[in-house]
Amino acid sequence: MNLLLQIQRDISRCDRNNFARLMNSTITHSATPIEPLYNVQNQLIHNFPPTAAHVRALTGAEIDVLLNALGLPLNGLVEVRRARLSRHVGLIAI
Repeated sequence: MNLLLQIQRDISRCDRNNFARLMNSTITHSATPIEPLYNVQNQLIHNFPPTAAHVRALTGAEIDVLLNALGLPLNGLVEVRRARLSRHVGLIAI
């Protein structure tokens, strides 16, 4: 793949994810739908949790799938990884 094209795709993914994080950062109720993020291949993440309540109910394996899709570290206990995912998604108000 052309390096310039890859850079453009990365910027596009970052822009979309930053917008989703901004929207998600205003959520104050666990049942409010959250904006999904794009994976490192610039595609919407399959089976992205629809609400903050769903994020809190994820198993360790499900959290790892999402962290991996986002290119984030998989180390730490389940609650540490859940907190990492929540912060990356923009869930800061709940």
